[in-house]
Amino acid sequence: MKQIGRKIKEYAASFLFFWIFLVVPLFFENKYFNILEAKGHVYVVGAIAACIFMLVGFVLEKSVGELLPESGNILDLGIVLFGVIALISCLLSGSVWESFWGLSGWRVGAFTFATFTLFYRFLASNLKYRQNLWIPVLLVNVVIFLFGIFHSMGVDILGMHEYINPKEFYSYISTIGNLNWFVGYLCLTVPLVTVFYLSSESVFSRNICLVFLIPAVLNMVLCGSDGLYLGIGVCAFFAVPYIMGEGKRIQRIFVLMCLYGCALLIVGICPFFSEKVVSIKGISAVFLRLPVTVGIIVIGIAGLILARRFGDQISEKTQRRITVLLELLLILTAAVFLWDMIMNFNDSWGTERGRTWRYSLNLFRNFSVKDKLLGVGPEMLRSYYAELTDYFSRKILVAHSEPLQILLTTGIAGFLCWIVIWGSVIGLYLKKSLWKHEAIAFVLPLAAYLGQSLVNSPQTTNVAILCVMFACFRLHTKEEKISP
Repeated sequence: MKQIGRKIKEYAASFLFFWIFLVVPLFFENKYFNILEAKGHVYVVGAIAACIFMLVGFVLEKSVGELLPESGNILDLGIVLFGVIALISCLLSGSVWESFWGLSGWRVGAFTFATFTLFYRFLASNLKYRQNLWIPVLLVNVVIFLFGIFHSMGVDILGMHEYINPKEFYSYISTIGNLNWFVGYLCLTVPLVTVFYLSSESVFSRNICLVFLIPAVLNMVLCGSDGLYLGIGVCAFFAVPYIMGEGKRIQRIFVLMCLYGCALLIVGICPFFSEKVVSIKGISAVFLRLPVTVGIIVIGIAGLILARRFGDQISEKTQRRITVLLELLLILTAAVFLWDMIMNFNDSWGTERGRTWRYSLNLFRNFSVKDKLLGVGPEMLRSYYAELTDYFSRKILVAHSEPLQILLTTGIAGFLCWIVIWGSVIGLYLKKSLWKHEAIAFVLPLAAYLGQSLVNSPQTTNVAILCVMFACFRLHTKEEKISP
């Protein structure tokens, strides 16, 4: 019976993996008009089905110990404690039903956070990981990205934009929804496959990755969100040592740079994207300027030529020096952008995020001691943002910054868990030199998500995928996996 229970749990883990990566991103109900609710509905259905399978497996195997945090593992402890705090905050919110299901927000309620914790521990113990798991995921994403390309041309595939406000036509894309949600989705998927491409040994696997990456990179340009560049920028800090580790990776990263430059060029000059380009602002618009685009392509081609000529001849000492130099350049770039943000921060900064953040911090200062410690409950900010809703003439339900959202809804206790979770990932990356191990495939998407999360709030699709990424990271950082 124990063997049957174990097998059922393995099937449940595979079911959960594919449900999150294949079904949730594709699912919609009433076009874009209830896309948040639709994602919440499909996630709940899959989560309940997975829980039933899990329960049967645990009963037959007569063991649930694997769901408890592993002794001494900070990541486990942080995620489990966060799930517990989210449930406690929900119970104290004054509207348990709404907070549990996230009905007053973006559907990321206590149920989502609790199952996030449950599924993280379950997948980390029961998912039979193999590279072939990603093939159907890549193929489905090609379809998602093709939808995104057509939508950016103004071609309304599946009638998703029917009856939508014309001013918001290009704010929603593919089957994911709002561009801000698409940013998180791209940050979680593109760095993962980029690592697969950079490390691939066979022509077949390399081509499979390129089939995904070509439309993915085009969608990154079409997304036109500065939050995406923030995510990729944070990801770059962790990626540089990995890329510099082998000559072939250096060559291939320049191939991707050329691909990115070509995508910029196509979007910038192709008449099919002319209306979309008008809606792109900020840093994203700067990259679309022809001199910048040509410069990126030239650097990519020159870098590729040099990498092919000298890439394998670079000594380890030189690699380390180049790595340090690149990291210093990234730090300098980040410092410049941070200084610019500080000097120019006002209510209109970041498409009015400045106003929302200032208002949110004022809210927190006026919270009771209980609300400061445990928050007002997951997804319970609607009534607190009534004044902002009146100002913007549209519903404001979230803080548009994940750490700020966590602070307000789960309090200082939840916020500290959030810090512990991400701190443990960064700490393990440094302590175990994960740029030398397979775990880097999951470090980079996590890093990219962390970067964009500073300016975006969590949404069901991305939270579900984030759960799997954390579980795969945990699976790949077990001691036997990362030992020299």
